[in-house]
Amino acid sequence: MDFSFLRSVRTASSEQWLVYESGSDNQVGSFDLHIKANDEVHSTLIITSEMDEDTIDQLIARFDEDVVDMADIERGNFFLAVYRGTELGHFKIEDVTEESTKS
Repeated sequence: MDFSFLRSVRTASSEQWLVYESGSDNQVGSFDLHIKANDEVHSTLIITSEMDEDTIDQLIARFDEDVVDMADIERGNFFLAVYRGTELGHFKIEDVTEESTKS
């Protein structure tokens, strides 16, 4: 499987990258990057589709080549946690608060 990346959010100290199967609109995950003042980068990969361990390794390597190298991040300063999850929806805090106070 080949991957493409789309940066969806960028702030002064963080970014979110959506992960797609190359050539399709099928999103298979996302990377969240958080850059600390000491130039450490803490990242979370959330995989939202079925992938075996080899494919996950390929995804991480591709992200490393396409995004991490481009950002000139030192190898010893990049930390990654990987999770597998299912998207349940998008919520605004006010929506959640209103629902929880209706009962």
